[in-house]
Amino acid sequence: MFYLLMISMPLLASDDIRVSASGSEIIDVEHPQTWIQNEKLSIQYSLSARSIFAGEMLMLVYHLETNDAFISLRIENKPAEGEEYIALKTLKRELADTSDMRYSYELRVLYSSVRSGEHQLRIPELVYSEGGRDAYRFRFTEQTIQVKPLPPYLPPYIALQDTQISSSISANSSWYNPLETGRVYYWNIILTARNASLLTMPEIARQLSSNKNIKLLPAEISRTTEKHHDFLIQQVSYNIPFSINKSGYFSLPAISLRYFDTQKGRLISSQYTEDYLFSLNTSMRWLIIVGTLLLCAYFLNVITTSCMRICRQLRILHLGRKQIRGADTAQQIRRAMQLLGKSLGWPENIGLIEWSRKWNLCMGEDKSMDVNLQLLGRKLYSQHPQQGELFIGQNILKASRLQLSWYCIRNAVK
Repeated sequence: MFYLLMISMPLLASDDIRVSASGSEIIDVEHPQTWIQNEKLSIQYSLSARSIFAGEMLMLVYHLETNDAFISLRIENKPAEGEEYIALKTLKRELADTSDMRYSYELRVLYSSVRSGEHQLRIPELVYSEGGRDAYRFRFTEQTIQVKPLPPYLPPYIALQDTQISSSISANSSWYNPLETGRVYYWNIILTARNASLLTMPEIARQLSSNKNIKLLPAEISRTTEKHHDFLIQQVSYNIPFSINKSGYFSLPAISLRYFDTQKGRLISSQYTEDYLFSLNTSMRWLIIVGTLLLCAYFLNVITTSCMRICRQLRILHLGRKQIRGADTAQQIRRAMQLLGKSLGWPENIGLIEWSRKWNLCMGEDKSMDVNLQLLGRKLYSQHPQQGELFIGQNILKASRLQLSWYCIRNAVK
């Protein structure tokens, strides 16, 4: 964790200002949170804490107000061994019209030390530049801080803040898109921490080792620092080549992250596991591809055959209805009924009684149909057929065409 150090200064009397060898005015600031000012500027600073853990970040904030719109601020210091100073971006704001000054500048500096004990914190000098010239140099009195040692069971460079982890594979793995055995892929891991030192970023390279299923190659490691005006982002990226040795479902090594919570004073652990990877060797891939193609060809043949059978049965049904509609004799009706029965999967030489039973099962019982079928049976062999025998055709045509088509299709796909 980082802590805050903040600087701003009140009005300075002219006889308090000294000039350095380079011509810049030297202004001494003795106490934090005390404004120092003159007719051109005012400055103040503050510390975020007086006690930190070894490796923990403390924040300094320099706060300066001036009428100059185009200035730059920088720090100058010589850190002792085990100390680290990180200057963030300068934030510029325009002040309200009621203020004596027009612009506010804020510069934050992060400080950490790996040496425990009582320290005299040497606050970096702040250099105020305008027009390419160092106009002012602010010097600050050393401040006493306490750097507490970490618990003895912790390693010296353990993380002191929560670290976020993100992971991705260079190729997507799924049952329909397996990885190839023997081929090199890349495992990208990014560790991100806020207000951290690169020295305390978790080291995971030792956790990544090969096994009988997955071979891990040496990782390419890169470190980046992203500065904002009020916080710092540290990132460590691992680009790890790997290959899979055999077919199956496997997982990449789990990653354990630990950090010491300085607020709660305890160690916190978490574990990250990548999704399972599915891989196939070349022979298995081709076997599955060929098998899939053959299976698709089989189903295509089944579907094509069924469609052709359905079309054929529907044509027979249409022809039977057409013949009944145009029939003039009992013999013509009988032949049309045989076509209807054939479209529904009935035997062609089925008798009138059996034909009537099957029809009633499909379309529902119709008493007038039974009467007209009996009349049709008496007239089939009559030498002088009468008009009454044609009523059976009207009974058949009354049946739902959609329902007949459904029974026809169902019979075709059996």
